[in-house]
Amino acid sequence: MRSSAEACGPPATWSTPAAAHVGFAEGIAVVKGILGEPVVPVDYGAVPWCIYCHPEVAFVGMTEAQARQAGIDVW
Repeated sequence: MRSSAEACGPPATWSTPAAAHVGFAEGIAVVKGILGEPVVPVDYGAVPWCIYCHPEVAFVGMTEAQARQAGIDVW
């Protein structure tokens, strides 16, 4: 069992959502890996993000630049 350095550090350095449902999905992947079962990676692009402020801000999926880089027609 190993941990990556990317998983450590203050929240400002995390590159994935730090939501309860994400942790739950990651936990399932870890247990399946330990048991030797096939592991389905967490699709972080499908997880909604939010910023608690006023007005509220939320987003999900790719940025416009990421979509263009993936060859998706952005208008």
